[in-house]
Amino acid sequence: MKILRQQIELGTRMSKEENYAIPVLVADELTNVQLKIVRGKEERGMVDIMFESPTLGNVAAKFKVQQDSVKGYVVSDSPRTIEELKNRQAELREQINPGGEAAWNLDLIYSEQVELSRFSTEEQGVTKAEQSEEAWQVQTGTLYGIAKTFLEEVKQMGQKM
Repeated sequence: MKILRQQIELGTRMSKEENYAIPVLVADELTNVQLKIVRGKEERGMVDIMFESPTLGNVAAKFKVQQDSVKGYVVSDSPRTIEELKNRQAELREQINPGGEAAWNLDLIYSEQVELSRFSTEEQGVTKAEQSEEAWQVQTGTLYGIAKTFLEEVKQMGQKM
């Protein structure tokens, strides 16, 4: 019974979040991107993106999507990466939040040491609001769109650096 209960708990946790390791070509270098999409019933609307690149350094990004806002942060141990993201923040905002309908707050943080393993195990502050199935589908598309947009922006940025 104990093993069965553990398997059910593991299955429940896995259904709440999707973890991917995606190879991405950035600045002619193959980089392994860790992508986590959280869309369970209690925790939802979060995208975590982490990677390490010789050109861009260690980068960890987290986005939280709600009906009326997009919030997040990007941390890197490369001041050049943070500066370039600051220069491209308007384009990133327009692609993630077309028309500027939702409130936008993206913090760009430079830190001398970025330990990616810390970001992958970080506890999440979540809201437990219920949404309809239709809103759920829109949000799922939005989460994948944010991940795709951020990775495309980073890829372009890496080619120019």
